[in-house]
Amino acid sequence: MNLKNEVNSMLTENDRLKGFISDVYSEILERFEEAEKESAENRSDLFNSGRAEAYFEVKDIIESRLKNYYIEIDE
Repeated sequence: MNLKNEVNSMLTENDRLKGFISDVYSEILERFEEAEKESAENRSDLFNSGRAEAYFEVKDIIESRLKNYYIEIDE
């Protein structure tokens, strides 16, 4: 494999990885917003309150890691 093909292969893999991260992040964000809405509708529902907190924590971790590695994704 020549250098050009290797570079193209790496870019393709990097693009796929960014797409994967973006997809996971979007799903986490969607579930966080859903749980937060359900929690706001019924403050006594501890399950959705905890669920919203968990998704918020995961979202925060992903955002900080993306920032640390200087990775920008489409939201």
